[in-house]
Amino acid sequence: MEAKANSDHCFVNMCYPQDVMDANDLQRISDPDAQRWVNTWIRAGAELEKVRQHDVRSANTAAAMRSFTGSVLHAVRTRPPAQTSGLVEQQRLFRKFRAA
Repeated sequence: MEAKANSDHCFVNMCYPQDVMDANDLQRISDPDAQRWVNTWIRAGAELEKVRQHDVRSANTAAAMRSFTGSVLHAVRTRPPAQTSGLVEQQRLFRKFRAA
């Protein structure tokens, strides 16, 4: 199943193929409030995707990087590096949950 960039079913961070939800799916939702909710989000999703596309096209990456440089440099100077990545603790928790 391949997503289409010009799909009518685009939501904030991704576009779904046309067959994710069609009119038959919507008719199977028996609760009128749920149908309104789904319809509202289908319309809102399409509008939000237009806004996202505009924001991506008009983004000034160089300016954004410059605006964050000071914060990053401050953090590097004032925060010591972590002594661990947390991976050992994560594996310990996985073993604990697996044993339970």
